[in-house]
Amino acid sequence: MSDGIAVVHQEALERARSVVHGDADETVTVKEGERLADLSPGFGRLWTVEGGNHAFGASHPVTEPPPTLALVVRGTVGFFAENLASATV
Repeated sequence: MSDGIAVVHQEALERARSVVHGDADETVTVKEGERLADLSPGFGRLWTVEGGNHAFGASHPVTEPPPTLALVVRGTVGFFAENLASATV
């Protein structure tokens, strides 16, 4: 990757941050997710997923994504598609 491409991607990532946190996370509290968002002004968004635990309902091995994880994946892909679409090389 050339330096120019790295700079474009770095700039895109600086404006396309997303903190996704389950409100039923048993490992990391919602307050910690909020703190991370607070430490990243202009990061994009904090998405608190209702009923989402630390793995958004998944357990290993994942053969089918549970509904909460599927929701998070769709939302995350959409967020990055929207926010990285304007990045040019």
